[in-house]
Amino acid sequence: MKRKRKKRTHESKSEECLLDTRFTDDQFIVTADLFGASLDDITVGVNPRTNELVIEKTGTVVGRVDIPWASPEMQNAWFKNGILEVHMKSDDSEPLTNSPS
Repeated sequence: MKRKRKKRTHESKSEECLLDTRFTDDQFIVTADLFGASLDDITVGVNPRTNELVIEKTGTVVGRVDIPWASPEMQNAWFKNGILEVHMKSDDSEPLTNSPS
């Protein structure tokens, strides 16, 4: 059975990092093109104040992505040939919305 995918593209504000985001059935996936970086140059984390995935290259923030859940959990991440892919999931069943309930 083929998985249904929803795709959402995030335009990067940085010239050093091209970002793409997409949803699968239960994961939020962020792909970042970090040309010229090595594994030792990359830092990835979640800022709990802003609920953003923050990507740093040699100590400089090169990308930020809004996370669609209030309590995200990083499932796995890999980096190969300058491409970083981060898979996130949440215990929350509902994504964050801008409208009050």
